[in-house]
Amino acid sequence: MIGIFRRGDEEAPNKLAVGICTLGVMRIETLVMLMSTGMPLGQAQAFIIVVGKNVQDARNTAWNVAEGQGWEYFMFWDDDVVPLKFGAVETLVETMDQNPEIDILGGVYPARQGIPSPIVLKERNGNPWWGWEDGGIHKVWMTGTGFTIYRMSSVKKLKTPTKRLQTTKGPWDIREYFRLQDGTDDYVLAEDAAKAGLSWYVHGGIVADQIETTGQRFEIKNARQRIGGKNGNSESTDTQGSDDSGPAGVRAGNGRPADVRIRRPGGGRTRSGAGAGGKR
Repeated sequence: MIGIFRRGDEEAPNKLAVGICTLGVMRIETLVMLMSTGMPLGQAQAFIIVVGKNVQDARNTAWNVAEGQGWEYFMFWDDDVVPLKFGAVETLVETMDQNPEIDILGGVYPARQGIPSPIVLKERNGNPWWGWEDGGIHKVWMTGTGFTIYRMSSVKKLKTPTKRLQTTKGPWDIREYFRLQDGTDDYVLAEDAAKAGLSWYVHGGIVADQIETTGQRFEIKNARQRIGGKNGNSESTDTQGSDDSGPAGVRAGNGRPADVRIRRPGGGRTRSGAGAGGKR
């Protein structure tokens, strides 16, 4: 089943479509964050909800629907991902607007395992990368695709196979962005993106938990193992970092204009953002 809900004036440009892939059960924690998502100013937003398909078919279905409707951006918001701060989606969109060199931008969320390490890889065969903790925007090889935004004009460069799905209206040939080969489906997408020369970044100010339908949460803070720091355990109350200094940079919803520019070596930035009094 596919449900499409568009918000915005009929004449408003299609700014952002959010793909939600689910088996039909979502926790209230995720729903509250979804309901709080603001609309792009003067433009349209949509939620494309795919129910009851396997992960790959659900993702490919949502993505192909978005492509057919001409959205500027498309993102996945998995039904088990709970952002820790309001304004996460708005921050991702604003970051893409202010940094046109970014093709793909991911938030940070953990793997659902005993040590819930962040799904962020700086290089193809690297370990989970923790450099995002400064709150900055960094170029990486891959983030978890369950809370990641894509520039639709860029992803057209991806060379993907096609797959025929049977629908109530007959056969439908779709581009198969997500597929299982050696590794996970998001790993395959990252390889395709690298081959196409697309840039993939992580936003260290956008952090989320994963949550089971039972309410069990997987939190990145419980994966930290630092000398002299507050290390991960289920009772930890440390939400900012082992040294309590907290991440620098973007903090959505804190009452200050968001600074969503890419940090350059030596402290430089790509351009002046609205929050710094510069022109967009």
